[in-house]
Formats: sequence, C-alpha cells, structure tokens
Amino acid sequence: MTNSMALELLGKTESETHGQLGGKVFNCNHAQEPGGCGGAIHCSGCTVRRCVMHTFQIGECQVLVPASLK
Repeated sequence: MTNSMALELLGKTESETHGQLGGKVFNCNHAQEPGGCGGAIHCSGCTVRRCVMHTFQIGECQVLVPASLK
C-alpha cells in the first residue's frame, strides 16, 4: 500500500504505484539503467530510496530530509 500523502504529492493512484520500484514511481532517470532502481551505481547514495527503506524497515518517518531527483 502506498502512503496517501505520497500519492497526492506524486499525482498518482495506488494502481499506478502498486508493485513498482521506487525509482519508477518517482520517475528517476537511473531507474531505466541496467539493474533498475536500487541496482545502478547512483543508487547507493539515493536519499529518497534510503528514506523509504528506513521507514519500511524501522517504521520511523523521515521528515524534511534534503533530496533531489535528476
């Protein structure tokens, strides 16, 4: 299930995001590279991906973390 605030921010529906990797949902340029989201050389430092994984694993929200997507 996708966070309702995230869906609103992205302008997407649950059906558009369900089962998709984060890079695809956020339209990250690197998500199309070999390995996909989480597998490209740029992914280890991806703030968005690390915040999502932190929240998923620990249940603690990440708020006002500076991040950008290219």
